[in-house]
Amino acid sequence: MKSFLLKVPDTVYVFLFFFIFFAFNLTSNFSGPHDSMSYLLGFIKGGDLFPPHHLLYHITTYGVFRFLSFIFPHIPDYHLVEISDAIWGCLALTVVYRIFLHRIQMEKKEAFFSTCVVAFSFGIWFYCSNIEVYMPPLFFLISILYICMKPALQRKDILPLALLYSLSILFHQANVLITPVIAWKLWASRKQTPFLPSAIRIALISALLVGGLYVIIGWGVEGQSNFKDFYAWLRGYTLQSNYWFPLAFGTLIRALIGWGHAIVGGHFAFRVAPLQAMINKLFFYHNLDDEVYLVRNLPQGVALLLLLLTAALLATLLFLLIRVLLNARTIFGKYGYLFIPLGMFLIIYTAFFFFWMPENLEFWIPQTAVLWALLLGANRLLPPLRIVKKYYLVPAGLTLLLLIVNYVGSIHWMKDIENDSVYIKIKQVKQTASPGDIIILHDPWLLDDFLSYYTPSYITPVPGEPQKITALNARIHTCLDKGDKIYLFTEGSMMHSSGNLGYMDSLMHSPGVQVTDLHNPLTPVMIMTRAGSR
Repeated sequence: MKSFLLKVPDTVYVFLFFFIFFAFNLTSNFSGPHDSMSYLLGFIKGGDLFPPHHLLYHITTYGVFRFLSFIFPHIPDYHLVEISDAIWGCLALTVVYRIFLHRIQMEKKEAFFSTCVVAFSFGIWFYCSNIEVYMPPLFFLISILYICMKPALQRKDILPLALLYSLSILFHQANVLITPVIAWKLWASRKQTPFLPSAIRIALISALLVGGLYVIIGWGVEGQSNFKDFYAWLRGYTLQSNYWFPLAFGTLIRALIGWGHAIVGGHFAFRVAPLQAMINKLFFYHNLDDEVYLVRNLPQGVALLLLLLTAALLATLLFLLIRVLLNARTIFGKYGYLFIPLGMFLIIYTAFFFFWMPENLEFWIPQTAVLWALLLGANRLLPPLRIVKKYYLVPAGLTLLLLIVNYVGSIHWMKDIENDSVYIKIKQVKQTASPGDIIILHDPWLLDDFLSYYTPSYITPVPGEPQKITALNARIHTCLDKGDKIYLFTEGSMMHSSGNLGYMDSLMHSPGVQVTDLHNPLTPVMIMTRAGSR
């Protein structure tokens, strides 16, 4: 038995270690990722399975979810989806481990702790234990970089590279950004494998797979059967201007915060008054109530301690970065085949997401993994530090800091759904709403998905068009005549509220109705019934 266990590849143990760790730390916070509850509803109902920006994520996750639901019928459905994401994330981490072990030539202990640094960075940890689209493409991106970090590509590498490249795009459109990295590696390897035939082969394979699937699904499945509709479907929300940020000093600050958030959850900052005030001022257009509510019970003394540990973590990161910059000629000269792909990746992805919602941690997850690979890998190949006798102590120390800061300051609170502010906002309605009731939302942001998941009622935002107002009024009268209830979520926000500001007020002052304040925590909710009913 012992001899058999010794024959099992290291990557299997690495995968199992992280999978068990994430399985015991699955989260129940769905307001933070924003899209999680919407995705979960799609998997449960089998709808919206081919959104263009991540074409294959939903249909593959839906298949895994249905299979796991059959095997484990008593496990909460959202945990089953999270397990699917954890599998992808752990696959990515096994490739990260292989980069440290086989490309950087680290010792096993060094490679393991370096992989732990990547795994326990907040963005990767959280999205290995929640519902989102980012773990499958991370696996394909890291696998592409693993191949591109070879001294030179061989002919046998072209097909796997083309397949991984295609899948990275099919699981998230943005990963077309990795194209220059692959092109550079093909050019750098032109003595071993001809550049033009290899580039044409990759282009043809990816065009056939990516283009073919988009046409089949867009035209055949989604019904976008003319070029104008197909193009609009393909572009999706990239056609909207509010996702793009102009070049400004504030953009740099937002990018640093977004990337920093991908490394450190930082929710403890909302228990440090000066930091909370600064964050609220900088992101005034975001509703940060969910972050504040999440850590409301975190002692302020613990928050200050976590702030100090975070400072130590970032100081170590900065030290490693400065050491790389000071030795850049050696690193990118002597070890160019290793670190030029990583450096190019960081420059390209950072440049793009500097302008595309830069404060969103989700878009800094791949850069975080690659940054740690570059910093820890490059410092391992530089002359050893005098103050550190064994190099594994560097990633081991970073691992400990990340574990404490991200678990105590973020993940611990995210494991309890009672710390999710949106869930608390709808909890009372969840307990009393019936199929005949109507729930009207002045601001549907997140609330509509939570209510759709937890209640059987008809849910609608405040209508704005005359025809929709007339139709809803008729439905309300029918509902009240049957003795059912109307729930009114009256609170709005700057970003997502209905423009029909007087609609709810007119309902509550309609003749023949009575309105009761539910005294709902966190957001006002009114119940409207026929006068005289109970």
